[in-house]
Amino acid sequence: MLRIRYLPHQQPDGLVFKSQKGKPIDDHTFSQRVWKPLCAAAEVEYRVPYAARHRTISHLIDQGANFF
Repeated sequence: MLRIRYLPHQQPDGLVFKSQKGKPIDDHTFSQRVWKPLCAAAEVEYRVPYAARHRTISHLIDQGANFF
């Protein structure tokens, strides 16, 4: 993972989701262009992105991850 992070063409602090022009996208645009299509492709009922974040953290804690 660290090797990938430091590849010459990578920007470790760059945007994960960006517009076609490389600019940040707002919450509404993210929801319409990324999140809703992702939920549909995964065949899961739409949930707000926060729910996925909360579930992921809960799952990691259940698996013994230490965040402190």
